[in-house]
Amino acid sequence: MNLPLSIQLFMLVKWLILLLLLQISVLPIIRRFFPEHSIPLSFPVSLLLATLISWYLALLQIPVSLMLIPFIVLIGYSAWKRTICLQDLISGRIWYVIFFGTFILTLLAKLWYDPSIDISYEKFMDSMILSSMMNSPQIPPVDGWYAGGTLTWYYYLGAWMFAIPGVILGIPASVIYNLAIPTVFAMSAVMIYSCSSLLMNRYRFLPLALLAISYPGFFTLIPIALADNTPFRFILDGSVRMITGSVTENPLAALLIGSPRPYAVAMMIQCLIIFLLIYGYHSWKNMGERSRVAIGLLLALCLGTLIPLHSWDVIIYLPLSVFVGFLISYQQYLHDSESFNTRLKTWIFHLVSSLKDLTIGKDDSASAFCFISLLAPIASLLVYLPFLFQLNNQRMQGISFLPTPSDPIQLLLVHGFFILILLVYLRHDIVRRPLLLVIPLIVALAGFIGAAIVMIPAIFLISRRFEKIEEILALAGIACIVFCDFFAMVQNGSPDRLNTTYKFYFASWILLGISTFTLLGQMLETCPIIRTDIQHRVVSILLIIGILLFPAILLSSGPLWTPTLDGTAFVSKYIGQEEANALDYLESLPQGEILIEGVVPSAYDQDDAAKYFSRVSAFTGISSVMGSYSREKVYRGAEITNSRGEDSVLVYLQPERAKELMKRHNATLLYVGIPEITLYNLKNPGIYASYGFTPVFHENQTTIWRIPSA
Repeated sequence: MNLPLSIQLFMLVKWLILLLLLQISVLPIIRRFFPEHSIPLSFPVSLLLATLISWYLALLQIPVSLMLIPFIVLIGYSAWKRTICLQDLISGRIWYVIFFGTFILTLLAKLWYDPSIDISYEKFMDSMILSSMMNSPQIPPVDGWYAGGTLTWYYYLGAWMFAIPGVILGIPASVIYNLAIPTVFAMSAVMIYSCSSLLMNRYRFLPLALLAISYPGFFTLIPIALADNTPFRFILDGSVRMITGSVTENPLAALLIGSPRPYAVAMMIQCLIIFLLIYGYHSWKNMGERSRVAIGLLLALCLGTLIPLHSWDVIIYLPLSVFVGFLISYQQYLHDSESFNTRLKTWIFHLVSSLKDLTIGKDDSASAFCFISLLAPIASLLVYLPFLFQLNNQRMQGISFLPTPSDPIQLLLVHGFFILILLVYLRHDIVRRPLLLVIPLIVALAGFIGAAIVMIPAIFLISRRFEKIEEILALAGIACIVFCDFFAMVQNGSPDRLNTTYKFYFASWILLGISTFTLLGQMLETCPIIRTDIQHRVVSILLIIGILLFPAILLSSGPLWTPTLDGTAFVSKYIGQEEANALDYLESLPQGEILIEGVVPSAYDQDDAAKYFSRVSAFTGISSVMGSYSREKVYRGAEITNSRGEDSVLVYLQPERAKELMKRHNATLLYVGIPEITLYNLKNPGIYASYGFTPVFHENQTTIWRIPSA
């Protein structure tokens, strides 16, 4: 708690050096297959490989610190063979400027807005997972809110990705918590810029806007804030609930909320997948067999990593990859004068012949389909196959047809920027083929006006027969939006539209952000009004100002706390310094302790003093008999969690039974802090001494008791 600034800076430098060394180690290998984009690709690929290696080391009960050995060997080999030198890094400096520049800017924005791990936005849950992993790095990871249990009910790999480097570097979980999301943004930024460099000559910065802008409806919240005299920072809270019954978070919200949630961490993998699909779509015919295999394997790594990291995204990107692989193989027949059936038969014949003759890597008509549409999805299941066998998630139960029309105004207040760009881009198509508007009209007459509006550009994109990869990505983004109006994921026996929109809208933001801002840049490149270089520069400056307006407004209110990397530095502010000292004491203990802390067994623990319950295990990584009852109940069921929650409460309500109840669950420590005293109305917090408990920590009203040995 309250780490000195010099220590924080040292930890920051260590973190950046590790990321750089990982990137440099795989750079020579990536360069063999993607020479022009090896530097940006090496950033996310190296982190995914490090995560994969450390996960299997932990699974085999081998020290995770050995993860660094392969990367050290690669660096040594490259230095010996001189396959990398300082000049290589200097020549690719633009990528390092983007990476480290994005990291520093987003880190500063996050720390300025709110670096604390507090009760909002499930931050306690993310902190618990991260802290538990760093306290005990094992697979499957320990569930810090359910002593003796593991996280086999959750996609936890996003936390593992940052926890293990933190363990190796000796950086505490409370600091890693604040370094994770800026790292994700930096990885995403280099991949987004890589995408735009394949598709544009000017305005390559434009797709990066998806990381910084918010919704059109953002501006409708400003007058409300002014009228209520509310600081602009709180506009963020309104922007993430702009559609009734939906969650509308975007990357800017994910950054300022700042918690390493799975959907946010997965953003960099989404951007990597999109780059690979764009690269394959544009360069497949000119690529060698090894490069084609490399794309298939990298897609498999990405899709396979998404399964334990954020499996919702696999539902989107696996079919998208299959479709793009098919199009790459089939596109050489699209403009033939022959009929569709004839072209399809010809393609199938080439595919079968290539498979039979084992020439799939050389035959354009077969290789993309085999490597991208077949190899990548199948191999992705093997990447973290043990995770699938360990998985015990009874919450997810499929997809349900749930027609729920979104309010059209609200929908446009969220997705309006993208829809407007697409309508402008497709304006000539709409004029030439107005009869296609009949399809969205029918949808509107059925009551789905919002979905119908969103479907207008989708219909005309389909009519263009997938000529451009950016159009395919835009169509995929629209499909995510429309999906939420008709379907919902079934969780705990009932359709969950809220969570469905939460996941699918975020993915649509990435797909539509890259595709539509690319299309906007292309339109600006060819705009007859903008002719000279000076005019293009003026437009670029105006666009950058408009993009930065969103974070500038949110950050204009100033910081709530003194900016710091330590997410637990503010415990002393909202509970007391004694709490901070107690947590420091717990973190100094060896592994193996199990504690009892405050629990609300019958309600969502975010009200009154109970809002701080589950904090001790969340901050320290020490397992509690029951942490957040509401969360554990969702994933484990009431039958399993009720008894633990009730016993934890009875320890405070019936101190004479504390020893018996704690032994029942092998608990060794009892935490009695200000929130516990307040909610359970403990008149005499020291009563546990009369029952043989030993106070191992005591300061003011906060006491940690050790259970009697006999």
